Order: sequence, then C-alpha cells, then structure tokens
Amino acid sequence: MEKNLLLATCILTLGILGCEKKDPIIPNEEEVISAIVFTLTPEKGGETKIISVNYLGGNTPVYRSDTLEAHTTYCASVQFFNEFVSPVTDITEEVQDEANDHQIFYQSNLNDLLLLYDDADTNGFPVGLKSKLITGKSSSGELSIILRHLPEKAAEGVKSGNITNAGGETDVEINFLIYVQ
Repeated sequence: MEKNLLLATCILTLGILGCEKKDPIIPNEEEVISAIVFTLTPEKGGETKIISVNYLGGNTPVYRSDTLEAHTTYCASVQFFNEFVSPVTDITEEVQDEANDHQIFYQSNLNDLLLLYDDADTNGFPVGLKSKLITGKSSSGELSIILRHLPEKAAEGVKSGNITNAGGETDVEINFLIYVQ
C-alpha cells in the first residue's frame, strides 16, 4: 500500500512539474505601415512617376498618383514605411532581409497593364520589391499592392503573381487609382 501511495505521489508530482508554463513563442510581430511609395522610372529615360499613400495626420489617407505614359516600360520599386515613430522606420529593409517569408502581389483591373517581378529570394521565388511595369494604351483603373507574409511561394500560380493560392497573412493591402495617358 505504501509503495502504491509513493508511486502515485511521484506521478502526481511529475505531472504538476511537467505542466509548468514554458516561455511563449513570440510570432513575427506585424509592422505598422503608415506609408507606401511606388516609384516608377521610365526604362528609356523621362520623368519618374510616384504612386503613394500616407496615413499620417489622421485616419484619412493622402494619395498621390502621377499619370503614367502609355506604351512605356517602367522600372518600379516599392517601399514601406512606419512614419508614426521617430526616426521613421523603413519596413522595406525588413521585407528584403526576410525575402523568403514575403511576397508583394500586384493586381490591376486594367487589361493593358503588365507587371513582372524583377527580383527573387534565395530560393529563386519572386519578392516584388523590384518589378517592371509595362503600360499599353490610355486607360484608368485600380492597382492593388498587397504585401503578404509567409505565402506559399511554391503553390500554383504564386510565382507569376497570382495571389489565389498564396495563403499566408496580409501585412498591408492598398488600392490606388491609376491613370495612363
């Protein structure tokens, strides 16, 4: 009887000690993104165009959308900032440092607009910080820029920019009105 009581006490003690809380695993915290700047430089020279949004100064975003030239290839880059802190934090650097864990998706309802990735992570999958934007005829519409954290880059269509099978979590998504003349 004493052996059974001693065995039960040992098992109970081990059970209680085994239930101690461990340090929590802190997931990758989302960054605060208060500004996005999409810079477009004509490949053959010309005026650099800016498409941007900034949330400083309140809840109403301030947009800038320069008119793009028709039938033009632009070298494009996107930057993400947290301007709510001082000094301003360039989130773009973190996206670049963690390129294997991020992908930027560009979606547009303009039929005559083509966006091609011009950078890759260490596994050869696109990141989207650098791209080529090719305009066609004069038109207007929307361009969405979506920064996705931990997308499934090997999933069908994701490498070509189709977000449908990407999964992961959206860090930021913004829609811009764009004009091509």
